[in-house]
Amino acid sequence: MNQKDNLFYSFLEKNNSKLLSRINDTIKSIESNKDLIWESFEGYDVKPLYHKKNTNPKISLKKNFPDCWYVGHILTVKNWRGIESKIKELLDRGVESITLKLDTDKIEIKKFESLLNFGAKKFLLEINPKLKLVWLDDFFSLINSRSDLSINFDPFSSFASSGEWNFSEKKDIDHWNKLQLNFKEFNRIYVDGRIYQNSGASIAEQIAFLLSHAIEYLSVLDKKSEKSKKTICFYISLGSNFFFEISKIKALRILWDLISREIAAKINCEIIVQPSNRNMTLYDYNINFLRTSTSCMSGIIGGANVINNLPYDSVYNSSNDFANRLAVNQLLIFKHEAGFEKLENPASGSYYLEELTFEIIQKSLLIFKEIERKGGFLKNLKSNYIQDKIASSANKEQILFDKNDHVLVGINKFQNLNEKAISKIAKSCENDFVKEKNKIRESRLSEKIENDRIENENK
Repeated sequence: MNQKDNLFYSFLEKNNSKLLSRINDTIKSIESNKDLIWESFEGYDVKPLYHKKNTNPKISLKKNFPDCWYVGHILTVKNWRGIESKIKELLDRGVESITLKLDTDKIEIKKFESLLNFGAKKFLLEINPKLKLVWLDDFFSLINSRSDLSINFDPFSSFASSGEWNFSEKKDIDHWNKLQLNFKEFNRIYVDGRIYQNSGASIAEQIAFLLSHAIEYLSVLDKKSEKSKKTICFYISLGSNFFFEISKIKALRILWDLISREIAAKINCEIIVQPSNRNMTLYDYNINFLRTSTSCMSGIIGGANVINNLPYDSVYNSSNDFANRLAVNQLLIFKHEAGFEKLENPASGSYYLEELTFEIIQKSLLIFKEIERKGGFLKNLKSNYIQDKIASSANKEQILFDKNDHVLVGINKFQNLNEKAISKIAKSCENDFVKEKNKIRESRLSEKIENDRIENENK
């Protein structure tokens, strides 16, 4: 074949310096053209072209990427009747990590012990600190014999979401320390930061709050507990801004690695993710299925250890088998059909993601340092500094949404105006905008539009 017939002939110039000069001129031209750059809600300038000079040699996206990720599912436990068959069914269908979210003061220790023998790779018990855990002392012996069991008990997150302590600050911290001291085998400190994304905090703020939240726990940790043997487990929510959420996970890992080294205790971290409620909708609710798919993919590519999905109807409906099955199947398709279990850090080498991650790291670190300078996580919660920052970011995003600059398909753009509100939506229409002291309020962007439409339908 004649060389000039080769599709890539124009790239095969003999004078490489001339070619490189032309490339550099093109890059400079693009970077100087502000019309080609758009500013995200997060305040980052997104360019049409990224190249090697955008990477930071001090930051590596290759570090700490997990060897695998687990398909997770959350079961809310109001009573223990029929729980064995539900867990067996989930495990038979490919779920690997089970979270039992306790909504009862009672636990049947023997029954729970039998559940652990069903073969889940990870078992997480999520405990509301407001429950009267009279059974917890009896539970410690079971905890110490299981390396696959861990407990999400986060009184700081409970304080942030409710604005008050369960008993008192001292009692709640003592209760938490008691749990840590009795956790011999599987020393995880859970930092439940799902509320930060769900309430409208920016990505940099979410990371800063998570880091400060974790550092606060280490500062109140009983001296009898060995920090170096602990693992911080960040539990976070992901929105549908695909590349930004990938970078959020990577930035969190990198910053925790740096900060834990600074406090002279190299503490590993794990990350559990689930889709956010903030962009979920009542109208055109089937689109939620696509939103959760985007979020879960971000979690996989970003390097989460466990992915828990949300059912597409979780905003308006109680838990049901059909929606739960779809939520699990989404993850199973990613893992077993799309081949995501075979990916080894797929984001590594992306100049765009590397620069975006570095920018998020810089902004997050500034906010984290400011929180620590002002006295740490709890002090800033009590002074409403954290709540005020979240409210400001949430308001900014809401304004963009109300102006249609931030789009939720089917809600503020491409609506199906013939669609009527379904009868089951009472759950999501509690639209209380009253600010409560010390309380971080979760909210969805579409609440006001939805309530206005429902009100008009009822006229």
